Amino acid sequence: MSCVFSKPAIYENLCRNCIYKIKNRNIIPGFKMTLPIIEFYYKFQKDAVNRIAAPYSPEQDSLISWRSHILFTIIMTGWILGTIAIVASLGLFIRENAWGLALLDVFSFVLCVILIFSNRIRYEIRSSIALFIFFAIGNVVILSVGPLSGGSLWLFTFAVLVAALLGSKPALIAVFLNAFSLSVITWLISTGKIGQDFPFFKTPQAMFATGVNFIVLNAIAAVSVATLVKGLVGTHEKERILTKNLEIEQIHLTKAKKDLEIKIEEHKQAEEALRESENRYRLIAENVADVIWTMDMNLNFTYISPSIYQQRGYSVEEAIAHSLDQVVIPDSHEKMTNLFAEKVALIESGDEEGFKPVDFEVGQPCKDGSVIWTSNNARILPGPANQPAGILGITRDITKRKLAVQALQESEARLKKAQSVAKIGNWEYDISKGKVWGSEEAFDIYGIERTSPQLPLDRVEACIPDAQRVNKALIDLIQEKKKYDIEFEVRKEINGETILIHSIAELVLENDIPIKVLGVIQDITVQKQAERERESLKSQLQQAQKMESIGTLAGGIAHDFNNILFPIVGNTEMLLEDIPENSPLRDNLNAVFDGAMRAKDLVKQILTFSRQDSFEIKLMKMQPVIKEALKLIRSTIPTTIEIKQYISSECGAIKADPTQIHQVVMNLATNAYHAMEDTGGELKVNLKEIVLGEQDLLNPNMEPGTYASLTVADTGVGMDKDVRENIFDPYFTTKEIGKGTGMGLSVVHGIVHNAGGSIQVNSIPGQGTEFHIYLPVVKSFFEQQETQIKEPIQRGTEQILLVDDEEAIAFMEKQMLERLGYSVVSRTSSVEALEAFRANPDKFDLVITDMAMPNMSGDKLASELVTIRSDIPILLCTGFSERMPEERAKTLGIKGFLMKPIVLKDLSNKIREVLDNKESSGQE
Repeated sequence: MSCVFSKPAIYENLCRNCIYKIKNRNIIPGFKMTLPIIEFYYKFQKDAVNRIAAPYSPEQDSLISWRSHILFTIIMTGWILGTIAIVASLGLFIRENAWGLALLDVFSFVLCVILIFSNRIRYEIRSSIALFIFFAIGNVVILSVGPLSGGSLWLFTFAVLVAALLGSKPALIAVFLNAFSLSVITWLISTGKIGQDFPFFKTPQAMFATGVNFIVLNAIAAVSVATLVKGLVGTHEKERILTKNLEIEQIHLTKAKKDLEIKIEEHKQAEEALRESENRYRLIAENVADVIWTMDMNLNFTYISPSIYQQRGYSVEEAIAHSLDQVVIPDSHEKMTNLFAEKVALIESGDEEGFKPVDFEVGQPCKDGSVIWTSNNARILPGPANQPAGILGITRDITKRKLAVQALQESEARLKKAQSVAKIGNWEYDISKGKVWGSEEAFDIYGIERTSPQLPLDRVEACIPDAQRVNKALIDLIQEKKKYDIEFEVRKEINGETILIHSIAELVLENDIPIKVLGVIQDITVQKQAERERESLKSQLQQAQKMESIGTLAGGIAHDFNNILFPIVGNTEMLLEDIPENSPLRDNLNAVFDGAMRAKDLVKQILTFSRQDSFEIKLMKMQPVIKEALKLIRSTIPTTIEIKQYISSECGAIKADPTQIHQVVMNLATNAYHAMEDTGGELKVNLKEIVLGEQDLLNPNMEPGTYASLTVADTGVGMDKDVRENIFDPYFTTKEIGKGTGMGLSVVHGIVHNAGGSIQVNSIPGQGTEFHIYLPVVKSFFEQQETQIKEPIQRGTEQILLVDDEEAIAFMEKQMLERLGYSVVSRTSSVEALEAFRANPDKFDLVITDMAMPNMSGDKLASELVTIRSDIPILLCTGFSERMPEERAKTLGIKGFLMKPIVLKDLSNKIREVLDNKESSGQE
């Protein structure tokens, strides 16, 4: 309301009302066109007043507002009237030569413009300059026209306006300035220095008295105006404060009224909401699946919601009648009573914690005898004097959740156990935080104690020798989304054990931005070892299959080769019996016979190599076996390799299989050849007898004594330490594919070890290799010269059925039997032989049959023959040493085996052995 008493407000309201009426009511006809000018002037005045009042705000200070408007009116009037005066007085200035007055008017005009439009002048300075113009104009007018001119009025107005615009003190200063200027002018006029022609007072005393009266009146007017302005401002300020207080009080009353109305409305709404809430909660309590209940402090139920029926099968009446021990299982009853007792104790001690809700889980029996698990939220209700008044609770069936949690825990336990058994750990890398979470098994794999869920990256990297490659794989996964599937070694922090790890990981994206990496690590050390063992077993199986194939092939070759040798041996032996002792052909025939027998031994070696013949451990001299092996080697290796042998005839006998010793020499010599294949060199073989003492023994299985020392040395490429440590391992080889299987030295080592000996190797890369084999010499063996005692060949007259599919063998064998006095019926077909036997089974005393024959093999023929005549003795003749169980041979009537090629003596002895045994059995 204070703005109503201010001139600016009155003026603004008046302007607004006038403009509104002119615009809307057309009160001044024809004047509507001038509205833009009026509006412009109004805005111009408001802006000018704000500039004049600076730095004060005319809207906040009514005094400065009045003074700014007065000053604006003075300056604006001076500006307009000054313009008119300058134009009107232009002739006067010229005619009277009053250029000083003209300059003053122009200066005053310019100064008014500056005072109106300048923004940087303070109000005090701006008003002082404007008022000083009044002072200057008054003095100039007096000096130009005389004291009796309008100049005195300018000075009088100057002091009054100072009082109005600046206050009483500046007004007194203005009066003093007026007095001073008039005194000076009076003195100048009285002394005749100026104004000789001015109309003046008759005496100086009259002029002085007039001036004093002027000054006194001027002072009184100025002070009165200043006082009046100050009083009006004070009164206005009091009115403003009172009005403001009234407005504030009115606002407070209005606000209080509104608050009261709001509270009344809120109270009504609260009552309505309470009614609705009661209805709603009653509806909820009666229909919600959870059970809402209350108890008194004696733990007796006072209310139970109807949902108790769905939860436990009891009606509300039945449930309320139950005591607490009937509502929960025994363990839960003790738990609840202790819990509420603790809460009551807290309340009695003054602790508000006793009134806070508590959560607990209990087991509750149902009407059908089952037990459910419930989650309960209960609190003690405060009563008068803040004492416990009862208990309010909510019960929720969590049986399914608890079973699910239990199943989850069991599943996690099984997973954890499975991870532990499988040695699988999982990890999770948070890319933004740069942290890695690891499971317990992950910590165990790295051998790091788990003090927090986060894997310490610096310690993990220290466990990985090839950490740079592992980190690069992880960076490639994150930045380039490459597959992360890597194997690397880990050296456990706890004990330094080195293991092999397989790790795979996948990238987790959010808005196509990588945020996490989920991965697993597995200790695959055992798996890798098993894989290597599987590869080794696979290789062994392949080798065994290869050896089996070789054995099958060797058996076939042996059969065919023995069938070839048999006629040679048999015919040669018959010729040797037919020719005289001094015949020149005897030496040639003996050579043929010896060659055939050597070929027979060679076939035996082939069968032994292919595991189709058993080893024959016996006392033997190594010298002939070594020489025979070297002859064979010489024919198979190039002449760039020279063989030097130093075989001592004095070396004693050993107990071994000759074929195995032959194999040892062949394997060692073959290895030596391969070592010198490209460069040539010397192969040295040395055999001598040495004595080893306790300090000379190479392994614990050896005993001090006499040993046969066999050395096989070469001047080849040699071996380094790593190769030397592995040469006796099965399938280890440094040879190219097709030149070795890695079994040769392993076989040699086994043969020597089984013979009670030892093997030692010395090798220098680039210089050659020496193998030293030590086999114990048998002391009780005395070499005896074998004397050829010609024992008489046994003969007979029995009837023999001979069966062999080879015509040459059948013919030759028939001759041999007939020389021995037997009657022979020969057949080259097992089917024909069976028909001949069936036609007259009692005719034959013995059947000799080949094993491998077309249409019907020898064992099947024997089975048919025994069916016809159970006591017929049968000899089975074969080209290789097929083994037949003794029980099966007995069932088939087979009384013995003959190995081709058969010499006459062995044939006659075997026949007599079978026939004589039959006769002795028949006599008994």
